[in-house]
Amino acid sequence: MRGDLAHPWRVGEMARSCHLAEAVFARQFRALTGQSPHEWLVRERLALARELLRADNASLTEVAQACGFADSAHFSKSFRQRHEVSPSEWRRLALGKGAACKGQDSTSDRDT
Repeated sequence: MRGDLAHPWRVGEMARSCHLAEAVFARQFRALTGQSPHEWLVRERLALARELLRADNASLTEVAQACGFADSAHFSKSFRQRHEVSPSEWRRLALGKGAACKGQDSTSDRDT
């Protein structure tokens, strides 16, 4: 899934790729990661978004699409819920100060 975060992943599709029933897959996924498949996917998408926001001048819509969010509004809402600032404010702080931003984990989200 990390290889294609822009894909519109569904639990059923994830389960089929592992040859498991949805409920079994979801239960085993949570046991392994401590998160539901959806929670994990959002976390991974937001980690990629932070990389893209820091690395290039793509618009928020382009970042949202590259990370698998339906639109920039959904992306912005999800980003703000996790990081307590908008993506554009996070980018400004990340590029302007080069230090950890408010709401950013001290460890990489990509390790999960």
